[in-house]
Amino acid sequence: MSSHLPANISINALQYVTTVVGEKEVKTLIDSGAQMPIINGKFLSQGKITIGKILLTSAFGERIEAGLAKFQVSLKSDHKDKFYRPIEILAAVSSRIQEQLIIPTNIYQLLRSSIEDGGKRKTELLQPRLAIQRTNGERSVSRN
Repeated sequence: MSSHLPANISINALQYVTTVVGEKEVKTLIDSGAQMPIINGKFLSQGKITIGKILLTSAFGERIEAGLAKFQVSLKSDHKDKFYRPIEILAAVSSRIQEQLIIPTNIYQLLRSSIEDGGKRKTELLQPRLAIQRTNGERSVSRN
């Protein structure tokens, strides 16, 4: 929290969890404003190949081209007898992000629920859905 703010202003703390990507433990930010996961490239296995590119726009309007990669991620369990099944996600890959991995809240909920079904959950590929609309002869693309 900034020391320049008056004491009566409430600011939510950032929420982090530990996930496992490949064999690596990764400090993961849960971001309610994120549309898709973004991973810092140095936390992906060298064998992971990007399967495309995406243009990201930051909260401040900066546009960054990033790769896209599919990989498996799971929550790290604090209990030796508790196991979280990994899920496959599609994420943007950029070395420009300050965090190790950023995930939207819906991905976090899926990671948490991957233990609750007795191991019956199938590995899922999670991709943002694109809605393409035509307005006045122009196309606009939005992510759902």
